[in-house]
Amino acid sequence: MEFYPMPLFVKIETASLNDSVRWYQNKLGFISVFDFSNENNMIIMSHLRREKYQDLMLIQADQDKASDSIVINLNVENIKEIRSKMDKKEIINELKEQPWNVLELTVRSFEGTMISLTEQINPDKTFEEVFDQS
Repeated sequence: MEFYPMPLFVKIETASLNDSVRWYQNKLGFISVFDFSNENNMIIMSHLRREKYQDLMLIQADQDKASDSIVINLNVENIKEIRSKMDKKEIINELKEQPWNVLELTVRSFEGTMISLTEQINPDKTFEEVFDQS
């Protein structure tokens, strides 16, 4: 696995670190980069990665602090496969074709974070073509 300075990453506090890690791995295909344990050998932070520069730091919180004020967007290449792993209660906005040349799906993660997934429909279209079409 490549290690590099991350220009930006998201830290998410969760009341159940283990459950959140499983959700991101099983539903979205993230893998574990490393875990950080405290002096009691309890995991208190898990660094996950899906693709290069798609890194998350899940942090054990005293209580659930998720908010709808931030939506994480991930560009994916397998949105229909990811959709098939989602439970109905996890879907906020169902898979839909958007005029900006993407299929889009918005879900709520285990700890309540909103995640928008987008997959490009036609990679050969230029920005100008997409803009003119809308």
